[in-house]
Amino acid sequence: MSNTFPKILFVILHVLHFVFFPIGSIASPGTSPVYLGDPFVLLYDGTYYAYGTSSADGIRVYTSDDLETWKEPTRKLALNKADVWGEKWFWAPEVHFHKGKFYMFYTAEEHICVATSDSPLGPFTQKEKKPMIADEKCIDNSLFIDEGRPYMLYDRFNDGLNIWIAELEPDLLHIKKGTEKPVIQVSQDWEKVWPRVNEGAFVIKNHGKYYLTYSANSYESPFYGIGFATSDKITGPWKKYDANPIFQKPKDLVGVGHSATFIDKNGKPRIVFHSHHDQERIHPRIMHIGEVYFEEEKGEQVMRVKPDFSTPTLIRKDPTFKNPVFQPVLADPSVIKDPKTGLYYAYGTQDNWDDGKGSRLVPILESKDMVNWKYVGSAFQTKPTWKNAGGIWAPDINYVDGKYYLYYSFSTWGDPDPGVGLAISDSPKGPFIDQGKLFSSKGIDVPNSIDPFYHEDQGKKYLFWGSFNDGPKQGTFAVELDKDGKTLKNTEKVKIAAGDFEAVTIYKKGEYYYFLGSKGSCCEGANSKYHVLVGRSKQLLGPYVDQQGRDLRERGHGTLILQGTPEIAGPGHTSGIIADDQGKEWIYYHGIDKKHGKLPNNTSRRMLFLDEVNWNNGWPIIGAGKANLNDIPMPTVRPTNRQPETLPGNPLKVALGDPYIIYDDTSDRYYLYGTGGTKNGFVAYSSSDLKDWKKEGVIYTNIQEKAWGTKDFWAPEVYKWNDKFYLFYSAHWKNNPNNELENYKIGVAVSDKPTGPFVDMTGEPLFDPGYPIIDANVFVEESGKMYLYYSRCCYKHPVESEISQWAKQQGIFSEIEESWVYGVELKPDLSGVIGEPEMLLRPPLKMDDVQAEWESRSVNNKEVNRRWTEGSYLIKQQDTYYMMYSANFYAGKYYAVGYATSKNPLGPFKKSKHNPVLEKNTEKGGDVTGTGHNSILVGRGGKMYCVYHGRTTQSGQDRVVFIDEMEIDKKGVLKVHGPTTK
Repeated sequence: MSNTFPKILFVILHVLHFVFFPIGSIASPGTSPVYLGDPFVLLYDGTYYAYGTSSADGIRVYTSDDLETWKEPTRKLALNKADVWGEKWFWAPEVHFHKGKFYMFYTAEEHICVATSDSPLGPFTQKEKKPMIADEKCIDNSLFIDEGRPYMLYDRFNDGLNIWIAELEPDLLHIKKGTEKPVIQVSQDWEKVWPRVNEGAFVIKNHGKYYLTYSANSYESPFYGIGFATSDKITGPWKKYDANPIFQKPKDLVGVGHSATFIDKNGKPRIVFHSHHDQERIHPRIMHIGEVYFEEEKGEQVMRVKPDFSTPTLIRKDPTFKNPVFQPVLADPSVIKDPKTGLYYAYGTQDNWDDGKGSRLVPILESKDMVNWKYVGSAFQTKPTWKNAGGIWAPDINYVDGKYYLYYSFSTWGDPDPGVGLAISDSPKGPFIDQGKLFSSKGIDVPNSIDPFYHEDQGKKYLFWGSFNDGPKQGTFAVELDKDGKTLKNTEKVKIAAGDFEAVTIYKKGEYYYFLGSKGSCCEGANSKYHVLVGRSKQLLGPYVDQQGRDLRERGHGTLILQGTPEIAGPGHTSGIIADDQGKEWIYYHGIDKKHGKLPNNTSRRMLFLDEVNWNNGWPIIGAGKANLNDIPMPTVRPTNRQPETLPGNPLKVALGDPYIIYDDTSDRYYLYGTGGTKNGFVAYSSSDLKDWKKEGVIYTNIQEKAWGTKDFWAPEVYKWNDKFYLFYSAHWKNNPNNELENYKIGVAVSDKPTGPFVDMTGEPLFDPGYPIIDANVFVEESGKMYLYYSRCCYKHPVESEISQWAKQQGIFSEIEESWVYGVELKPDLSGVIGEPEMLLRPPLKMDDVQAEWESRSVNNKEVNRRWTEGSYLIKQQDTYYMMYSANFYAGKYYAVGYATSKNPLGPFKKSKHNPVLEKNTEKGGDVTGTGHNSILVGRGGKMYCVYHGRTTQSGQDRVVFIDEMEIDKKGVLKVHGPTTK
């Protein structure tokens, strides 16, 4: 294989237009650029795959059929840093298909690396997590295979950046020692603008001659451009084209470079490259695609790039919005998602909106979707009395110990002794009851003590505060609070930042705490100079340093992440960072329209803005670094009722086993699936409120071309990804040469609707581990990595344990068969699994194990000679994975549910001492038995529900569906509030 133009995929966010009104509106689909630096495209099996520099956690991938429109697959990261060497700076990927494997060449932490995968979507992993050259920093490695011999070009940091080549071993993973040699270095005048850089090499072969494209000048320079050199041999010598650059600053683009060439489906040579975001901003960089051609010049074939280029798009069905998201005023915003209802509430500084209603004492806004806000009242009916005069400024809202805590500033302009107080409410809408003063400036000995920010860390409560002052005791400080958060534990304070900061917020991400603070004038209308800077620390209480390593406790330091524009003045005083329901991070701030900087009553028109928090090499930036007036994709927020669902009396009038409920936001309905209801298939029910259920009929049957199952269709679970619905289920496989009584496997079917019809994807099970398996459950990480959990059947799986020995001694059973729970990574295209399954849960071996009694009840009570661990269901809360599972005989009365926890999706898992968390209630006067095989539903209102089957006196042996509330409390204990009956 010679590198006949590896293909570059181009990704573009396709966004929708949204026009702002005080109550927002949803718009039709639109487009936006693709934000990928160092882009590369692979064409494989009729699909284009695009990779590039954009994520702090690895390498993104996008797909397209035509290079014009693109989609984001379920697995957003083709390469995740958890699977490879390196923690940061994942740059410049290339993906090549070679001898049945996909190889990704890329940079991590300024070291060149290679990882492999069975799919172009990933996951790309390293068996040995290490760079290709451990003792030297290098970047931008690129593969070229010349007549079967592999070579790698890469950049070395000697005399600036220059390009080298080395031969690779046949495995493509290692450099053949002694073959390294230089290729080109900075030599032409156009390359010497700033600084000395030749980088991003890419080689193609045309009519027997080798063409090497490269970029020169720093990628940060607007004069970044593309040149080429030629050679008769891949190892050189190389001669640069005298008329370089061949592509630099085309039309209105700047910072153009780091290109790769490829052949499209029609055989046309293409080039993909990035540019700066615009002529003022570098990041996020934008991908473009042009055309390459060759023409004769002085007897030589010269490479050219056509001046016209395209900017492909990513099609999105999601709406967009435009800032501001609320006006006329919501200054110094603080925002919370109410854990009880799922609604969002925003609070702002006391202001007079010049609407004849006077000064609002901390206005409160409410939203269902983070964008469309309505005013619902004020936090205070009257001002606190612990200070004679002043305004209620910069509120900070928190949910603490089941109450709503509002820390606030009480101050006037030029106040010699402002302070911080606390008010508490049972509702986010108030009224808030003042708890009095926490401290004043003079009492805490910090001038201008305003702008509080509450933060919990490792079980302790802290308050950060501080504002502009140039006195000797100035600065932003932190102090620990008592356990109730209402008073100071002591007055020992720690200085966090200098007195040129105010409006601190703290955010923990990974190993770092991030300090965000504002500088400049906040409230001078169109002349406001507010802007936001950041520092970070590995310790909550610092020291915090900026990107240049400068201590924030010294004035003038901090890395700029948000500033004004020609239209918007003074963006700043950020809220805490808040995640939407897909984990995307957002931040609120206020900004001022320069054309209408003040209301007629002279109030600064500090409007509410919302922007995404992007991350680059471990550092945040708000949007693109400036107040954002462009179309922005809407946050992902599950639709919510204003009140939590009111559950029907249990059990539901639905006779299904192994129940599973999914909420579909498109139809705004719940869909219930389970075992039973039809022969050799599945049925579904739907509901708008979890009370009244409508039978939707058969949604899957094995009477279809690709059916592989013959009977015993069990335990369906349905997932929605990329507007498709995927049904995972268990059934008896028709391929049964040994006539096994239990030949169960797991399959996947797909549909455009939650009500089907579902069609089997492949005509065979997902995989065959060599033993019967049932009860599929799928978990998707934020990175897009997918895991399958299942239960190995008891069939022909006798296990020796103290319990089995006891059963023999008692003459009850001669052997005890067991089922175990396994986990394994799923391929992103759902065509199979990656690696070998890991055993995660099994029944206890010892009689004195705290789990032994309840997990062995079916044996102890002579129901059956089997012990089950089945029906697993995984969720993640914070950094902990919770796996619920069922034990004992599914058809007996002792069926019950427990859970185990882990810090890793593939374990090890530790079973809870609180097990079982769901079991029969006949000893407590109830009539529910056989409670188990549960799933978990998060309702519109944000409440968590346990969905399971059980039996009652009335239902007899028929399994019926139950829904009960559940929670994970502050101590991390999972609780199911059931079983309940009507």
